[in-house]
Amino acid sequence: MSVWAASWKNDGILGHYGEAQRLAIGVLSRCLEQLLAEQKRLAHSALPLENDPVLAAKYEKVVAVLDALRDDCSLSFLEPYQEWRHGRDALAFIIYGISLGVLTHKLIEELHILARD
Repeated sequence: MSVWAASWKNDGILGHYGEAQRLAIGVLSRCLEQLLAEQKRLAHSALPLENDPVLAAKYEKVVAVLDALRDDCSLSFLEPYQEWRHGRDALAFIIYGISLGVLTHKLIEELHILARD
């Protein structure tokens, strides 16, 4: 069995990542929807976000990070190649899969930093 095929098994790294992503995607989507709804609500209030540029910038950053986690870190880009049998392409797929993990990790770290500030 190739490294690529093994990574998609239930105990493989992409199998674990995909399961964690499926569990998290609903939470991420709901958070993003709530933040965007709150942003719209505040726009027509006595205290719009624009009155506090630091908070507005943080808000935009959190929305961008959640959006990237939901859309850009998805395994859906790789799933069509799950059964790919052409060994010469496997390295590119493996690097792309690792890159998804690294990007996800960096974005989650960014959320932790924003939460502490």
